Amino acid sequence: MAIDEAPEPPLGELKVAFAPEFPGVPTAFDIAEAIAGFAGAIEVGGARVGETLPRHDFVAERALFSDLITWYSEVFRQPREVSPSLAAYLEALNRRDEFICAWERFFDDWDVLVCPAMMCTAFRHREMGAPIPVDGVETPYWSALSHACRFNLTGHPAAVLPIGLDREGLPIGAQLIGRRHSDMKLLAAAKALARLTDGFVRPPGL
Repeated sequence: MAIDEAPEPPLGELKVAFAPEFPGVPTAFDIAEAIAGFAGAIEVGGARVGETLPRHDFVAERALFSDLITWYSEVFRQPREVSPSLAAYLEALNRRDEFICAWERFFDDWDVLVCPAMMCTAFRHREMGAPIPVDGVETPYWSALSHACRFNLTGHPAAVLPIGLDREGLPIGAQLIGRRHSDMKLLAAAKALARLTDGFVRPPGL
């Protein structure tokens, strides 16, 4: 089925929230700085900009994603090591709905959220599960998902724009989030915001 593109919105009509980091989630300093700088450029471009997030438990939201992924993966494993009760599973889905509603209320006031896509820029290949350094601090491997996975949990559309390089010359991406079922509007807004960036810049030496 063909889906019509949404028209690119004028920057002056956009309401853009931004968050350099999420509560309880490690974020490299260069990434947080780049997100804040990008938000400043968006504001200069004419959009309404505010640093804000929904008021809910971000740590619990991340933990809920992990619980559901663990349960779903067990469906295909024999013998099963984790077998939640039906009541526990339904309670998890209820909590998921609460997070969805919290984000939808947030997008009553904002068209787009600009936030980090990852806790750090590209890291060297390592064994799955091995810690990842973030500003010199060894950080649990699966923390790398913490900026993006919550929107897999809630079903909110996301896009990523390149917004610069870190101090080592590695690309930094800004994650753009929109209201559920508004994918084309988010892509149209991303197109407008991309005009404020230099696009992808190849790292030195590559």
